[in-house]
Amino acid sequence: LKSAASVLESRLRQRDTASLTMALRFERCGKYATVKEGGLVVQKTGTIDSGYGMALTSRCLRTSEVFEVEVISLSYKWLTIGITTWRPEDVKMRNDVLMTQFIHQLTPAWMLECSTYFGGDVKVNGRTVQKVLSGGEVTALKAGDSLALTVIPEGELRFFLNGKRLGTGWATTTEAVYGFIELLGYRGDSVRLIPDLREVRKWK
Repeated sequence: LKSAASVLESRLRQRDTASLTMALRFERCGKYATVKEGGLVVQKTGTIDSGYGMALTSRCLRTSEVFEVEVISLSYKWLTIGITTWRPEDVKMRNDVLMTQFIHQLTPAWMLECSTYFGGDVKVNGRTVQKVLSGGEVTALKAGDSLALTVIPEGELRFFLNGKRLGTGWATTTEAVYGFIELLGYRGDSVRLIPDLREVRKWK
């Protein structure tokens, strides 16, 4: 296990920027996540709280690129969105070797976890750094709602709910990062990736 982990760590140090011009899509990284419609939709296939419901973007995010998902179905109201330096192939390897069940087991990772039961938490490496960003809105997501994030040139991570900025910004990293979502609810819960064709909106 140590040798596998060290191999992954060395691969994480390599910046993966060769594919920045490719369209952003999802790639399945959890055994209970299914990617549909050419990488635009992620659907949960496992039981509630079974884990393994994660999907990463197929390439790293461009600076100031908006990574946004729209809720299709979210019966259990539990969705996580964030960024990590892990690449999809690294996560798949780790799943095979170290059995990563939840996204917070991967570090470094920065995320917004939205749950009816636990509130809206900003977490860094699995630890909460800020609670409940937007009252009931972020903890009661419904079909049609959108969650988004962007990392500005200074390395600050910003989250958005339905286009409205949530809280302050959080320092991240200068390394290449990948977007991810994690579905922790019921079978059938799903989200759709909204292609970022609107960078002129200047998400601030």
